[in-house]
Amino acid sequence: MNHRRAAYLGPPGTFSHEAAVKFFRSGFELVPGCTASEVIRCYKEGKAEQAILAIDSSIGGTVGANLDEIAKLDAVRIIGETILAVNHQLVARHEVSILGIKAVLAHPKALEECEVWLAQNLPDTVRITVSSSAAAAKKASDDPSGETAAIASETAADLYRMKILAAHIESSPLNTTRFWIFGRDIPSATEYDKTTLLVTGDLNAVLSLLVNAKIKILSIYERPSGGKIGASFYFLDIEGHCQKPPLSHIFHHFPEGRWLGSYPRT
Repeated sequence: MNHRRAAYLGPPGTFSHEAAVKFFRSGFELVPGCTASEVIRCYKEGKAEQAILAIDSSIGGTVGANLDEIAKLDAVRIIGETILAVNHQLVARHEVSILGIKAVLAHPKALEECEVWLAQNLPDTVRITVSSSAAAAKKASDDPSGETAAIASETAADLYRMKILAAHIESSPLNTTRFWIFGRDIPSATEYDKTTLLVTGDLNAVLSLLVNAKIKILSIYERPSGGKIGASFYFLDIEGHCQKPPLSHIFHHFPEGRWLGSYPRT
């Protein structure tokens, strides 16, 4: 049986891996990418029919680097979203004591989401950023010094045979991360859809158009353009599906923006 392929930010054991398992279930071969740009490239070049990337978290806000990678694509189609409850653990090799830790490895967002706990319990440790929570666990598992720990998922701790020194160290018990799923086909309209736009021009013109059409704006993410100071582009989540009114009636009026996808809300 031939499985379709879906790319995610690896290695196995990342929260992206957990979200991919949750969303794709059976019928997909999950393909890890070492970086977000590699995941996007795998999707863009057709090496994977679908892909999944983290977009924002309830504690750390938007994952700007991932949004920037998405904005670079000439064509993209968001076909869904999924939300994952994120619980961070401090993990290390079995012989490591929390009193001996001098360095903590983590994804930058994980450091943000656990900063309160780290400041209270490991204020003098060096923070070292890595590409993913699973990479943090892997690097810590390979360090025999007894001075390194990682912030990772319980899945990663099991996968790399690590000891959990402290569980649920995130700042909020309601910590969640939202992921976008990228594919090829437009999902059929439902009664509970959202549409995502990329606005590279006059944001006020687009907002006025949406307000006049009584289309609800769900969220706006601002990103620097990489050019002159003050120049930005924006991701807009709005209510509705591109194939159903009122969006279908005004969709040709978006000279300042680009449609990225219409899909069921989580």
